[in-house]
Amino acid sequence: MTTACPNCSRPIRQGAKFCGYCGIDLDAPPKNSLAHGLAESSGNPFDPGLAAPPTTRRRDPARVASFIAIVILIVIVSLAVLFRYWGFI
Repeated sequence: MTTACPNCSRPIRQGAKFCGYCGIDLDAPPKNSLAHGLAESSGNPFDPGLAAPPTTRRRDPARVASFIAIVILIVIVSLAVLFRYWGFI
């Protein structure tokens, strides 16, 4: 007689301790059951309650100014090379 694996839903033999496909321990209780997650979390099934809140990245003004200066320098050098070798000056 076979049953289905709770993790990958593939058939497993009766009395097996591990799934032959995904390797999950069939004797251990499930770690992330929906009822368990709802009982301890805020009620959102997608919130495991373990993750830290997302942090917002602030842009460093000096870094932004450096980036803009490098882009302007690349444009100036590219134009200088273009005009020098194409004879537009």
